[in-house]
Amino acid sequence: MATLHAALYSILMTSGRKYYVGLLVTFLGACLWGLSGVCIQHLHEAYALDSLTITCVRSITASVLFLLILFVRYSAELRRLMSHKRDALVVVLFGGALFASQATYAVSTGLTNAGTATVLQMLGSVFVLIIACVRFKRHPKAIEVVAILLALTATWLIATKGNPLALMIPLAGLIWGLVNALSEAAYLVIPEQQYSRYARIVVIGCGIAVSVVIALVFYLCAGCLGVASEAQASLLNIDAFGWVVLIGGVGVLGTFAAFGMYLWGSSHIGPVKGSLLGVAEPASACILSAALLGTSFTGADWLGLVLMIAMLVIMSRTQQI
Repeated sequence: MATLHAALYSILMTSGRKYYVGLLVTFLGACLWGLSGVCIQHLHEAYALDSLTITCVRSITASVLFLLILFVRYSAELRRLMSHKRDALVVVLFGGALFASQATYAVSTGLTNAGTATVLQMLGSVFVLIIACVRFKRHPKAIEVVAILLALTATWLIATKGNPLALMIPLAGLIWGLVNALSEAAYLVIPEQQYSRYARIVVIGCGIAVSVVIALVFYLCAGCLGVASEAQASLLNIDAFGWVVLIGGVGVLGTFAAFGMYLWGSSHIGPVKGSLLGVAEPASACILSAALLGTSFTGADWLGLVLMIAMLVIMSRTQQI
């Protein structure tokens, strides 16, 4: 009996340890997403790198690392996914949405700043709710209406800094931020059924690989048209620190590690707590942007961040998609 009690105690302790490690890893993964925005802002400001170039390098770096893991540990599941044409087509659409999300986020960051772009990106949860209401032919619940109002108020505060007579961020930045939120919603909704059939890392790894192909097509087309010539020249002139920020900060930490850590942690603590810890992304983007790049935020910006976080907390508890 004593041996049985000892074994049960060991199991409980191991399970509890995994839970708290899962909390920490999920939180760090969300923070790394915020860090990627700060790195992108620095690349825009210090090296004049364009959004398409950043997206290409980011996608290639993360894709290579994800595919290495898939080939080593998930080769059978990868083959199973590729053998189902419908699932493979959905992954292609998912990859297109991922590319759109990464590219528009980079554009939004360049036109505003990492904190503002990341907070606007959180509107994707509202668009997911709208899609759910249309799909299931239902009206939003009262608490969901509150979440939408919080998100709209947060957006208004960020865009106007509390001044109803003026738009305090570039109109293009606001528009690209909204487009980014839409693409964010798309890549969250599109692979929903595939997540239940395959390991999430397989779906996401394949999606990022597809986004690489799309990014390279756009990049080559831009080069042929002469649109990306200045950006390509600036990429050649980037110094060692710039490469560390681009590949290490954006590609490895801000994409590969962020996705991997967030998924691993969420698998141990559950999707609801994972969504709640996702609020670390906009918070870390604002704090790191202010601390590392000297970006100034007004009281209206910080209030908008708080309201957007409140919206995410509500959505994580009510959304059933």
